[in-house]
This record gives sequence, structure tokens and C-alpha cells, in this order.
Amino acid sequence: MFKYNKICFGGTFDRLHKGHKALIDLAFSVSKFCIIGLTSDEFAKRYRKEVESYDKRKEKLEHYLLERGYKGRYRIVTLNSFYSKELVDKNERIEAIVVGNEKNIIRRAREINKERRKKGLKTMDVLIVDMVNAYDGKRISSTRIRKGEINEEGKKA
Repeated sequence: MFKYNKICFGGTFDRLHKGHKALIDLAFSVSKFCIIGLTSDEFAKRYRKEVESYDKRKEKLEHYLLERGYKGRYRIVTLNSFYSKELVDKNERIEAIVVGNEKNIIRRAREINKERRKKGLKTMDVLIVDMVNAYDGKRISSTRIRKGEINEEGKKA
């Protein structure tokens, strides 16, 4: 059975790759329902020069979710900042957040928990997913895929 009723995770999910899929699959393996934050084009472009459009990223994400049999077990929300209203809404009852094993992302999860405490909400468990490496031992990233170094599976392009 599932450990959680509702958890969340989010990201840009640009060039949906093996690392993204590991995070997504972990989330669905531990929870009945997932709130998925997908960064808006404006928010994503604050941190990246190039990124696929929101619509294209959402389409690829939904395709993967349906392909994996997660239909009816998620809701996608648009993220315009790191602090989505869903994360601090008492009606959501989110029990955990799934993040990649990167210092800045883990720090953001802790900051979100601080905001939840300020609003009198229970903090979320922070579930950390190890980064997935490519064939060369370096982590898979959308940037590396875009540069043509590797493909979405982390294999030599």
C-alpha cells in the first residue's frame, strides 16, 4: 500500500529524461495522489536561456503519466515561483515533497516547510531522489541533452 495519500513535486521537465522519470516514478510509488508543479515559461526562463514551451513540456509529461498508468492520480499546476499556493494551502493536506538530490532544491523544500509552519500547517516529509547519471558518469540534464552530448536516456547522442 501507499505510505502517503498526497504528495507533491515539481520542475521544468524540459527534455523529459530518465532523471525526471525516476523522480516521477518514485513519487507515484509512495503516494495515492500527486500534485505536480510545472514551471511556467516565464518562471523557467528566469533560470534557463532555452527551454521547451510550457505546452510542449506539459504534453510530454502527461503522455508519460498516462503511459505509466497514473491516470486519475495527479493534478498539474502551473508554477510561477518556488512557493506555489498549493504547497501552503491547508485544504491540500500534502504530506511529502519529492526533490532531486541538489543542495539548492533541498534548501527550497526546507524553505517551503518554514512557510507551512508559519501558517500553522504540518511540515512535509522531504523525499530525496538521487540524480541519475549518463553513460559517462555525469548526471543527466536537459542542458546536456540540448547540447547534443547525451540523449534522454543518458546514452551517447
